[in-house]
Amino acid sequence: MSNLLEKFRFLLPQDYADKYTTYKLQNRLMNYYGDSIVIQPQQGQGKSNIMFSSSISIGDAIKAASQLKSKLKIEQLDLEIGSEEQILHTAANILRRDIHSLDLNNDYYPTPSECSLPLSIQSMPPNLTKFISCIGKLWADGGLRDLMVDSGVYAGCTVDQMLLGKQFNRSVRGLTLVYEALRSLWFASFFKWCEENDGIDAIPKDVWVMLSKCQAKFSDESESYKDVLNELTIL
Repeated sequence: MSNLLEKFRFLLPQDYADKYTTYKLQNRLMNYYGDSIVIQPQQGQGKSNIMFSSSISIGDAIKAASQLKSKLKIEQLDLEIGSEEQILHTAANILRRDIHSLDLNNDYYPTPSECSLPLSIQSMPPNLTKFISCIGKLWADGGLRDLMVDSGVYAGCTVDQMLLGKQFNRSVRGLTLVYEALRSLWFASFFKWCEENDGIDAIPKDVWVMLSKCQAKFSDESESYKDVLNELTIL
């Protein structure tokens, strides 16, 4: 609009050109061209307006813009979900790599005098401590701290240390406990919904069989339950 105004001022008297603003020119163009012109302000300070002239009506342009906006939202959502899953799997691979790379002697048990904090930190993956600390920063105020304290399992001051990445063993056990509790509630809600909507009979019997096998395998020290879990995922 600023460039168009500069060209338009050459056609105006000198004493009137300096007083003519972009707002006046914008209104004059809209009154003259009607639906054949669209003037869209740009976002951001100091940004000029953009003018579009077309034989397409404003209604058709708005309809097309709405469809494009909806399509972009769906594509953005798919991209965000894919990115989150990729980040999660990448983080898990990094943590597993750090755990396996630790040089620990299982045949030697340190004496009480040797169990100092620096020695304990050496046998702990630093990225895992940072990961627990990030969980605390993201979800402590979102209900995670209240959930762990109100359950009566841990004291408030202990939970604060756990969510800072300290008290490593308690942090891992506590977060695992919260995860398992939420999963149990999720499964319970799912089966309740199936029962209320007469959906229990629609679930194949093979799923129930594999669920029982998977639950029985969880107590096994080996990782044989993963094969059953993969079969259950395929079902």
